Amino acid sequence: MADKTLELVQRSTQDVVPQLAVDLGDGTYALAVTVPAGGGSGSLTSFSTTIAEGESLSSSVNLGGGFTLVAISMPAAWTTAPLTFQASRYGTTFVDLYDADGVEVQVAAGANRYIVLDPALWVGVWYLKVRSGTSAAPVAQAAARSPILIVKAL
Repeated sequence: MADKTLELVQRSTQDVVPQLAVDLGDGTYALAVTVPAGGGSGSLTSFSTTIAEGESLSSSVNLGGGFTLVAISMPAAWTTAPLTFQASRYGTTFVDLYDADGVEVQVAAGANRYIVLDPALWVGVWYLKVRSGTSAAPVAQAAARSPILIVKAL
């Protein structure tokens, strides 16, 4: 039995290339495992962020420049509002996120949705905050809400 367990561990570690500790910016770290090209779903990981009750802006997520956002999994309850975002290079000063045409990046959101995004839009975003509503009309959430950011290693 011990030999089979060891064999399984050896196989799994041969298939995985560098493990990366990612600073989440709040004194904690997440371990992301990247899989070689063609490795399938193992190349995705997720970060949770929370919009506090009565607030419209989440805590920040440190993508560390090593990940790009590819989807958002919305919580089971959501006070109706689109999502917009703030970004920062160093995690200190956040600014509203706009596309190359000068339009605020906005995602139609709702409860229990898995929203697939264009990853090209998110390359270069190091720190990210999620906003309920737009910069001009933020929407306070009725309770704490935790969208989950699905990211892919670059």
